[in-house]
Amino acid sequence: MGGPEQNQHAPKMFKCHGLGYKQFWYFSGNGQIYQDDWHICVSNGQIVTRNACIPDGAIWKYREDKTILHIPTNQCLTASVTRGVLSLANCSDSNYQKWEIQPRRTDVKFPSVENIIVN
Repeated sequence: MGGPEQNQHAPKMFKCHGLGYKQFWYFSGNGQIYQDDWHICVSNGQIVTRNACIPDGAIWKYREDKTILHIPTNQCLTASVTRGVLSLANCSDSNYQKWEIQPRRTDVKFPSVENIIVN
């Protein structure tokens, strides 16, 4: 396994803080999971964020059973609560593979990072 690509990071999971920024991800109609300039990709079997994914590294499908399938590997996006990371695993009925996706609200303007004040 090679070293990390430039501009590639392992995404981390955190408790919701209610401020929105960095906690809203979008699922596009063409199988991309993204936020601003970051995409959820797969590199050497690992979940990473990148500015752009290598072809086939970011083709995801949200399924009726609420799993998110990575089509090239036929594995599901899986949360590890104890380690706070995402991974790929064989799809199962595990709650760690269930994801809630809501339609994007167009009636609310989410704050930009410049407008967030943290006390």
